[in-house]
Amino acid sequence: MQVISRGSVRADLLGGTLDLPPIDTILNSKTINMALDLYATVKISPLEDGSKLIINSEDYNSTNEFNFKMIQENLSRNRGEVYEHFEFVVRIISIFLENYNFELGLKVELSSGSPHGAGLGGSSAMGCVLYKALCEFFSYPFDELEGISKVRECETVILKKGPAGYQDYFPAYYSGILCLSRNLNEFQVEQIRDEKIINFLENHITLVFSNIHRNSGINNWEVYKDFFDNSDNRKSKLREISSLTQKGYEFLKSGNASKFLECIIEEGALREKLFSGIVPNEVKKFLNEVEVNVSNVGVKMCGAGGGGCFLLIHPGLDSNDLVNKDFFKSLLQNTNMRILPFAANLS
Repeated sequence: MQVISRGSVRADLLGGTLDLPPIDTILNSKTINMALDLYATVKISPLEDGSKLIINSEDYNSTNEFNFKMIQENLSRNRGEVYEHFEFVVRIISIFLENYNFELGLKVELSSGSPHGAGLGGSSAMGCVLYKALCEFFSYPFDELEGISKVRECETVILKKGPAGYQDYFPAYYSGILCLSRNLNEFQVEQIRDEKIINFLENHITLVFSNIHRNSGINNWEVYKDFFDNSDNRKSKLREISSLTQKGYEFLKSGNASKFLECIIEEGALREKLFSGIVPNEVKKFLNEVEVNVSNVGVKMCGAGGGGCFLLIHPGLDSNDLVNKDFFKSLLQNTNMRILPFAANLS
């Protein structure tokens, strides 16, 4: 039996980094993101050789072959690093191996749905999609929150830099704009599918891939450490982001899309003060060129920043303006950057 599964990557809108436990509980915070019409995809096919695992990654443009029994032995000895960039995938697969009789091998084909290092949570989404596909392949009961918990645990082990945030996993299983929070260790997922609000955001936000790669886990770890080392600057900035996210949530619930958009601009500027280098010089240069022609433009780095994608936010730019999104494309022609589709998954 062949299984194919897919799930969205995300654009974080408000409250990123606040999804790191227990910071979320301490600040009583929310995180808001949007499941994008960009999809992580997994295909699982059976192989006749029951000892064999073949993993093909479109993101890394590589294929590796492994032995199932060696996987169990290596992980039991805490030697997951021998699998290099496939360690995350191998750890998720190992969840299902305890009762596996190895009558069939597996070929697993993977794509994260976004450029490598884009800051859209592609690897986390791919991990969740893989877990769901494996549940179907092995006829294992599937539960969204159980899947998120197990995949997140696998990624936390690999990061070795404190807990992994949780916002990246939910868009793989839930659609629309997601308002995420946690209460007494239980997740609350509120989905907003208001097409009027979503169309407004799609028309006034442009998603750009900077083609500058970064390591989000490292940036988050620095912020996390400083929060608990009582760094007044980091702690106060996170409190401001939490307050701003709550305000944005209220605008979102009341249908005030323009005010919600203003909150995203404000959060982008506030987040730039949270971590040095969060907005690369190349992005600043591009933004300066944009501002010569378009007023009131904001920028918000996706994920932990330092590279990857960014949101170009233009509240005054619509179909009646002399300038439209084609203008951004013209400015990007002489750079390594490119525009990605910014549309919500509403399925």
